[in-house]
Amino acid sequence: MAREHNRLNPKSITAVKNPLLPGMHADGGGLYLKVSAAADGQSGAKRFTFVYQWEGKRREIGLGSALDVSLERARELAREAREQVKAGFDPKAVRDAARMAPVAANDVVTFSAYALQVLEIKKADWFGRKTEARWLNTIHNHCALIANTPIGDIDTALVLSVLEPIWQTIPEGAEKSRGTIEAILDSAKARGLRSGDNPARWEGHLKELLSKRQKLSKGSHAAAPADGIAELMVNIRAREGIGAAALELLILTGARTTEVREAPWREFDLDAAIWSIPRERVKERRALERARVAHKRIPLAPAAVALLRRLRDEGGVTPEDFVFAGPTPGKPLGENGMASVLKRIGGTKVTVHGFRSTFRDWAGAQRIVLSTGRKVAAYSFEACEISLGHTVGNSTTAAYFRGDLLEERRDLMNDWSMVCAGEQPEYSEAPSEMAKLLEFLAQEPRFAARWAAFKSSSGRAAAA
Repeated sequence: MAREHNRLNPKSITAVKNPLLPGMHADGGGLYLKVSAAADGQSGAKRFTFVYQWEGKRREIGLGSALDVSLERARELAREAREQVKAGFDPKAVRDAARMAPVAANDVVTFSAYALQVLEIKKADWFGRKTEARWLNTIHNHCALIANTPIGDIDTALVLSVLEPIWQTIPEGAEKSRGTIEAILDSAKARGLRSGDNPARWEGHLKELLSKRQKLSKGSHAAAPADGIAELMVNIRAREGIGAAALELLILTGARTTEVREAPWREFDLDAAIWSIPRERVKERRALERARVAHKRIPLAPAAVALLRRLRDEGGVTPEDFVFAGPTPGKPLGENGMASVLKRIGGTKVTVHGFRSTFRDWAGAQRIVLSTGRKVAAYSFEACEISLGHTVGNSTTAAYFRGDLLEERRDLMNDWSMVCAGEQPEYSEAPSEMAKLLEFLAQEPRFAARWAAFKSSSGRAAAA
């Protein structure tokens, strides 16, 4: 007899060789794993959902992405939802009420309590955990003085009591905290919990009470010059440890720190030299959703493939293992793992994120000299930007531009890899129209025969 509960297992959810097909996969007790279809017909995003009957109708409530919620946690959430149904409560209504419950006239909602409710709603749209951590730091630390103040009583004096002590000492953090407070108070006004103007707004209010803060007070991320990247790579490759290997892959691919740190082996196809990152794990996921693309593809230069093969062959790994595992079992390399490598090298103030700027500066400066003497960019603006995971154009142009220029970016990454090794790529003149025609004819014998007949007839006519 088939078991009614716990039909799924963690390995089947993350399997690469025999992935779950798009559709609803039952675990039992109303818990399902919903697998969406990607553009190529393969499995895409995976989300847990709880399905139940309420007042004679089928209802469904999302429990979170399989990337963020474990199977064990999803079962726990489903059990809680079943108990709510059994007790006569609609789980969806209970969740919505908990997120933003209507407030009676005699209820007092404190700033801290309401801020945490707003956080729960907004964090679903954020990439990574840094923004959530910043909000929590603002709520629990910077706003400690007003944490228990009723949300409707927050005025300019109280906002200034939060901001003035940190406005000059940590100006960038203070500005972000101001924006967080402003968003919380705007939400409270929309919910009817307060009235009047927002005391945390900048223009026409706090701008007149606080000194002007210089933008980017920390400066841009320090980047190495392109002509010094080869020497720095020699020092990085000379160091042992997983942090140095992660930093090397980051430089060779132009990827973001989190993309490298949290990459599992299942994302890499070393034979095809492609790194496919699910869109749920990248910052530009909304652009990929618009283009109906399930993965961000990064071409791997030979040096990157060689690095990954070496790491794979050093020990037995599974598709679910992190390529750059941290000291704690089941956890990836820490956030400062790559930065510590640069610190140990010494003699340089470059940052990990700055290598993306180094790559972009170099890529944008490459030129091809045409026979006319005119110089043109070796690589398109779009290829350079896509290589860094930047959205090309605005929302309108992005809706029409859905390619990822993989082959052009492969050439770009191969050339960048040469520069990192101390070599300089040679750019030939852009092919002429005749060269393009001859290349086409070499691949199409039918048209080649017609072309030969045409040339022969043209020669005879000229002789006559």
